Amino acid sequence: MSRAGESAPIASITVEAAQFTKALAGVVSVVQRRNTIPILSNVLISQKSGTVHLMATDLDREVKLPLAPVEFDGEMNITVDAQRLQSLFQNLDNGAQVKLVQGDNGRLNITSGRNRYHLPSLPAADMPQMPFGDDASLLTFRASDIRDVFSRMAVAQSSEDTRYYLCGLFMHMDADDASAVRFAATNGHKLIRMSGVQARRDGEIPDAIIPSALVAVLSRLWADVADDIVVEVLVTASKLRFSFADWQVTGKVVDGRFPDYVRVIPTQNDQVVTVDCDHLISAAKRVMVLNSKKTPTIRCDFEADKLTLSVNDPSYGQAAAELPIEYSGDPMEVGINGQYLIEMAGAVPGASARLSLANPRAPTLWESLIDNAGFSGVVMPIGL
Repeated sequence: MSRAGESAPIASITVEAAQFTKALAGVVSVVQRRNTIPILSNVLISQKSGTVHLMATDLDREVKLPLAPVEFDGEMNITVDAQRLQSLFQNLDNGAQVKLVQGDNGRLNITSGRNRYHLPSLPAADMPQMPFGDDASLLTFRASDIRDVFSRMAVAQSSEDTRYYLCGLFMHMDADDASAVRFAATNGHKLIRMSGVQARRDGEIPDAIIPSALVAVLSRLWADVADDIVVEVLVTASKLRFSFADWQVTGKVVDGRFPDYVRVIPTQNDQVVTVDCDHLISAAKRVMVLNSKKTPTIRCDFEADKLTLSVNDPSYGQAAAELPIEYSGDPMEVGINGQYLIEMAGAVPGASARLSLANPRAPTLWESLIDNAGFSGVVMPIGL
């Protein structure tokens, strides 16, 4: 005799709670908390031939992950509320085994020990999919390489919806190296370019702007992936699909034209500074505590082998911090957004950065001292 809320089973799977919870967290990362289309609040749970797939989408991004069940019976295909299912699993013991049963009454019945749940569902056939055509070209990266690029460049993306074409990472082939890819990001005030990112390619690779929302999802999912894992990227004019460590992440590219960023990278700056990045970040944070402005301007006084960072705020007071540098040029005073300074110093590969200056009104070029790092950063000045 079935319990109240239960019905005749169509299919069932038994999973490890910890494994399912971790997988669900990644998939649910694309689910918006408020949706006008009910099915977009759900996660698809399907099982065929002994492999369970979890999938969710917001129409612009789709995340899919297979996992192996402990046991299975029949073919499952059902969608349930993603946030509710995640909350349910987060409150179960990690070591528990959980049985999910798809009933013929359209409910998902869940049992773990003495705990029982009955969740309503929506038809699996209503879940939108993001198919990929046969015209895609392929790029193959080492996980450590593309993960490093995304983590360093994310701070340069714009968040202004009116400049949507800057809200992401621009990916294109490296004109100087047929086996490498270039990435660029800018918000109009700061820019980061990574050149020489090694990749194998199959076919002509179209330029693509990877939207910042997709960058955020990928950065979370491959954070714990081993360095030597292969990341395959299928590229078309309208979509991208990243496949790595069983994850499959599909997303639309930004429908816009990225500006000609190369022309803003200085080539004639001849006043060169070498500075320790950690020391620079620490000094900037110390003086910024006395800044009340929305745009935290730091005054940078470059002198022979010494850099003084200072803030003069009528409301909060004055602060100054000195740090050693390698510099033999003429004294120069440059205004810079303090937050941009911290972000750029944190993005440069290696312990030290090389800053190339021209004059107080010209952009500053940031580079790594590591050979072949391929890093170029640009920060626009602020008038003092």
